[in-house]
Amino acid sequence: MEFFIGLILAIAIALFAFKSIKLAIKFLINIIVGSLILLVFNTIASKYGLTIETSPLILFLVGLFGTPAVAIIILIKLFI
Repeated sequence: MEFFIGLILAIAIALFAFKSIKLAIKFLINIIVGSLILLVFNTIASKYGLTIETSPLILFLVGLFGTPAVAIIILIKLFI
């Protein structure tokens, strides 16, 4: 449930933060792809006791920087 609330908040921030529709659509696509990658990672890694919390801040960073942000967040979680 928290996952979808964070996703909705990140989409709302994206729509208000960017005036250009093209940038907003790119931002939303990045959020959706990144959140799906995080969801798959959490599903697989939860068997080993490793999960990444999906908060509005994480989704905003993923939307802003794309899928490389997901990789960096996963690496940070693994090594810290």
